Amino acid sequence: MRNKIYSILVALIVCLNVQAKVDFNLEKAELAYLCDIAEDDLEMYGKKYGVPTTTDYNVVVENPDIDAIIIALPDHLHAEVAIKAMRAGKHVLCEKPIALNLDECKEMVKVADE
Repeated sequence: MRNKIYSILVALIVCLNVQAKVDFNLEKAELAYLCDIAEDDLEMYGKKYGVPTTTDYNVVVENPDIDAIIIALPDHLHAEVAIKAMRAGKHVLCEKPIALNLDECKEMVKVADE
């Protein structure tokens, strides 16, 4: 799957509006997985980008081939998904706000430092 020098495999976990989230430049990375709850759009974009899809973010988080995960979910899900992804050894890029409150932010930073 890796065909770029120094590329990383990135998964995108989104909630609706896949098109707006996928149309970004992955110069040093390769889109490797899409995750969304909108199955029709998900299937269409999976075919468009030639990547597997799932409606269960755990499938992406537990995939050993994925290096990094971009989290573009509703705010209340950021901390839960980011923490699980980091504990699985993934690099995480999370939309703002990073979390709903300071306690969630502190937990995310703690897990990132582990």
